[in-house]
Amino acid sequence: MLRLTECSNVLLCEPGRTNVSYGLVGEKAFGKVGRVAVNISLVLSQIGFCCSYLIFVEKNIGEVILAVFGVQRTTASSSLTLIALQILLYTPLSWVRRIEYFALTNLFADLLILFGLVYIISYTVQTIDDTPVGSATWENFNSTSWAMMLGTAVYCFEGIGLVLPIYDAMDSDIKHKFPRILSYSMLFLVTLLSVFAGLVYAAFGQGTQSVVTLNLPSAQNSFATMSVQLTYSLALVFTYPLMLYPVVKILEGYLFPAHSQKGYWRWEKNGFRFALVCLTAAIAYFGKEELDNFVALIGGFCSVPLAFIYPCLFHSQLVNEGRMLNNIIIAVGVFTMTFATYQAVSTWN
Repeated sequence: MLRLTECSNVLLCEPGRTNVSYGLVGEKAFGKVGRVAVNISLVLSQIGFCCSYLIFVEKNIGEVILAVFGVQRTTASSSLTLIALQILLYTPLSWVRRIEYFALTNLFADLLILFGLVYIISYTVQTIDDTPVGSATWENFNSTSWAMMLGTAVYCFEGIGLVLPIYDAMDSDIKHKFPRILSYSMLFLVTLLSVFAGLVYAAFGQGTQSVVTLNLPSAQNSFATMSVQLTYSLALVFTYPLMLYPVVKILEGYLFPAHSQKGYWRWEKNGFRFALVCLTAAIAYFGKEELDNFVALIGGFCSVPLAFIYPCLFHSQLVNEGRMLNNIIIAVGVFTMTFATYQAVSTWN
């Protein structure tokens, strides 16, 4: 990520240049091929994130419906209905043109997620405390599908595409602090994710679900569980349009004329955005039973290039420093992408 900011600083030295995008960095380094490679990875990864949100909401809302109405979510038709209903929620949100309109909803979503995290952590700690010593079923090393962890770990850092926009938006007086802020933020996130994952696995062992809220007490017997499942689902509903926004901007730039802002073109774009939402819903429906593999595939095939391979390739081309370290990271990235992708596909049932 810091490699990207160094590339941005080089490009900002050009006369008249006020902002830099990830795609522009790729184009300056390797021409149109670089921009297209970045855009393809961004589109695929963001669509994958949106699909995983749909799956998460479908599984949690299904549990809530069972608790409130006693309707069992067991058939394919019920899952299809829950996913299709989300299209009605996400379509109008995808029609919003200005990303700043999501500022308040995004803040609200963060608060909802924080509430869910606090409850899940407190419940897992209590579960660990109540579990007799030696009764937990843990596996020290999963030799059959451990490589999926690589893709899943990279998937957690789904904000790589926002690094340069955030950097460009910072006041020039504090831009020099960005590398330190980013480093501390990454350290905090790695620590939080590691502690959270460790606590959950220590509590539930081999019974740990892909969607961790399903490890909580049944929503039929716990109002707190139902609240967490609802709040997490609502948070993802608010976050979905933000994840889809980069996809919309990239693809509309290729498909529609630059002057197509109002009237007929606006409704053309609305139809295109509706089609994108339907596409994510269709992918989510067919991938919902293999969420582990789905997330690992997104992380391995789409996110690893964005987080490791492209930044170092572009840095070597534009900055011309630290080539040895860049080459090492690129080699590790290519290995991780290949191995994690193969593992996710080969173990897909």
